[in-house]
Amino acid sequence: MAIIAKDPKKPRWHTIITDQKGVPEKEKFAIEYVMLDLEKDANLRDNILTATGMGDERKEQFNIGAQDKEVLEMCIMGWKNLKDDEEKDVVYDRKNIDWLPPKIREEIIRVIKGESPVSAARKKEMKDDLN
Repeated sequence: MAIIAKDPKKPRWHTIITDQKGVPEKEKFAIEYVMLDLEKDANLRDNILTATGMGDERKEQFNIGAQDKEVLEMCIMGWKNLKDDEEKDVVYDRKNIDWLPPKIREEIIRVIKGESPVSAARKKEMKDDLN
């Protein structure tokens, strides 16, 4: 069977799974995004590790958090149904990405990178919530 490839630059929509149990479909939070293309992915991977010094003075730092922030900023193109605590719309803007809760950001990053929308640990947690 052939591999079906999708244009990485073509915007697409993903309805968030996390924390939306019982929410009517038309009211669910969804994002518009572009996939992480080869160039963006390569640039991010090149910056994962920062190393300074040599020998005993060598220090290494993994920049995973910074990488996740860049993925969100580069790839989210819009969203719908994000409300603040007063039920007012939070309009999409790169500076408003901070409004996204950590569990939602995790799901978005996984989708953008082409992984399963929810990690195995989150699936178990969600299943436990249903029981």
